[in-house]
Amino acid sequence: MWSSIQPIRHITNKTPPRLAVLLSRRLFQKAPECKAIARAETAPTFSIDLPFPSHSTSIKAVKTKVPGYSECPALGETCVDLALRGQFRELVLELTFNLQRHQCLQIRHLVHILSQLNELENFAAVAKLYSIHVPLFRLHAPPQAVKEQFMFAFYQLGALPQFEVVFQSYLAHKPISPHFLVDALLLYVKSGDVKLANELLHQFLTQDYPALPGDTLHLYLRSLMKANCTLSSVQDAFAIAHDSLQLNDETYAMMLEAYVRLGSLEEATLYREYLANKGLNRLLPVRMQEIIEQFIAEKRDSALLAVLNRRYLALIEEVRCLVPSKTNFDIHRFLNQAYLKLLRVNGAKNNFEDVEAVLAVVQNDPLFDSDQLHSTVAQCFAKVGDAESIHIYMDRLRSIGHVLRPEYVVLMYKALLNRYPYLGRQFSRDLMDRLHELPTKLQVAVSRNYRLALNRRGYYLKSGNDRLIREICLADPTDPSAKFRVTNPDEQVVQSLRAMVRSGVKPQFHHLWQILRHFLGRKSFDSALAVSQMMLECHYRTPIKVDLAWLKYNVSQPKERASAGKRVWEFVQVNRRRLNAQNVLELGVLCTAVRNYELSVQLVMGLDDELSSDETMLKFLVLFKAYMYQQNFQGLGELIAEFRGRDVVYKPFFNDELKKYVKYLKTMKVEHASVEELIGLVKEVQVELFNERFKAHKQAKEMLDLIVKWARPQA
Repeated sequence: MWSSIQPIRHITNKTPPRLAVLLSRRLFQKAPECKAIARAETAPTFSIDLPFPSHSTSIKAVKTKVPGYSECPALGETCVDLALRGQFRELVLELTFNLQRHQCLQIRHLVHILSQLNELENFAAVAKLYSIHVPLFRLHAPPQAVKEQFMFAFYQLGALPQFEVVFQSYLAHKPISPHFLVDALLLYVKSGDVKLANELLHQFLTQDYPALPGDTLHLYLRSLMKANCTLSSVQDAFAIAHDSLQLNDETYAMMLEAYVRLGSLEEATLYREYLANKGLNRLLPVRMQEIIEQFIAEKRDSALLAVLNRRYLALIEEVRCLVPSKTNFDIHRFLNQAYLKLLRVNGAKNNFEDVEAVLAVVQNDPLFDSDQLHSTVAQCFAKVGDAESIHIYMDRLRSIGHVLRPEYVVLMYKALLNRYPYLGRQFSRDLMDRLHELPTKLQVAVSRNYRLALNRRGYYLKSGNDRLIREICLADPTDPSAKFRVTNPDEQVVQSLRAMVRSGVKPQFHHLWQILRHFLGRKSFDSALAVSQMMLECHYRTPIKVDLAWLKYNVSQPKERASAGKRVWEFVQVNRRRLNAQNVLELGVLCTAVRNYELSVQLVMGLDDELSSDETMLKFLVLFKAYMYQQNFQGLGELIAEFRGRDVVYKPFFNDELKKYVKYLKTMKVEHASVEELIGLVKEVQVELFNERFKAHKQAKEMLDLIVKWARPQA
């Protein structure tokens, strides 16, 4: 009952002063609403005072001062029924209407509804309920059980401002669950405030708080690496926790991974020497991590990759033979992660033969978590756009009675998007149109996960540079009303990136890469140079594409055009071993742009026949353009005849370029058989594209039918 709630006092009454200051840091400002509750009523401006009362209040006690609220059991039964039936809109409207009439739920009903929504993974609905209850919570503080439900939802949404407000009140009372202390740490890391997270970790370990779970250090270090924090942040966390939290063999393997991924080559070497001096390099988890690092560093030698796979599987067998009572780490969890690492690194290199070999071992291991296995295999198919294989794999899972998981739906559609990127909008509409055919819980989860996956896939592509810049420069980039108004946006982006590094977080390399391309495209030399320097300061092993981007920028300068061919050739000679087929094709395009057609032909003709479909089309376009401007019409005819014999999946960009060439040749009134052959090729491409679209829509429909059939087997 609301009237039985214990008093909530100002946080400094029960919390160490230092922690109160830390948690109140952002509460001096207005807490922005998260995207999921953008339409909620405006939250009050939070100062250091909580949105909950600072002293004990009951309904009877406040009747003479503020309008009282009466508990309504009938309202609770109605709302519980609406939640069970998935009528969330009606639930919110019912509660909003009754709260305006000063009628509220009983605590048991509110907890039941919140737990039901969290179980359905409808965290946005929980956030909405929090928003409409804020005025009530300012008068009548909720108990710990209600706060835990709200914190769980805000954690899942990544809504740090709302989580902070509830968490600050939660710490002032007992009982405190240590799991929510860990959630707070992880959420601060995820939100980029790593220094505050480390300070809180120190407070939780040294002050009067419940003992943190045994896997806290593992989860915390993993979250730091996932957030791409600086090595110094990881070192600080380890220094804070190593005397208080459990260290095990797996911890040293994770630290090795951190030094290699986040530090410089010298720092990684020094840590390896430390492990060797202490004899820790002989630990099984450390030896396995060394193999993973070798795997990631290896680029082309498939024979060496096969050897590494065998060595890794042999070490896994050694781990399986360990006696759990005589080890200091969780063997079951470690084996699951070890198998998944091996599958992922093989999938990342499109090394599908070894993926199959690993699967053969994994499927016979009773300790392995099959759900993670199936998701990882599906990710391999989705990455390369193999929509047909992922459909067969998922249909097989359905036939053996496996439960449909939201990520399976997302991965099936990611495979379609990677196979037919030009049909992405249509695929998305088709999926959303049929979501209502799925059970309520699956509807919510698929919708949320699918939108997140689309953001991760397309956030920084094509016209996404402005959105990326806004994300870096604005406090709340998800707010559609936020306007990007700065006098010098390039300089502000650079300053914002430097601020991220100072806060303990390294900007992701692909973010820096997109920003660098953006600056080079805008001819913003100083800002581009600053970003390139930041790549080095963050210890990224910059790939050849960065040097290639700078080459394109340099030869595009008017005073450099005369020597462009020479500079390209010198670049090829210096970087010959680093260049792959895609790089060479880009150089060929660059040569045609500066009208050095002879060098363009020389470069791309040297490519072997092992090209992807897109690379084969790009090679044809480079050669065709060079021959066309050289007026080598015999070469054009031979090129078209050779190209027709290739097994190529046509894309719309290829058709668009061919039509431009036809128009140019007709404008120049070229009379040659090759022109007619080109026109014939254009018609063939258009027919193939029509067939591809038909095939794509058919595959999408079959996937949707499979999903619905899987979700509702009795329908």
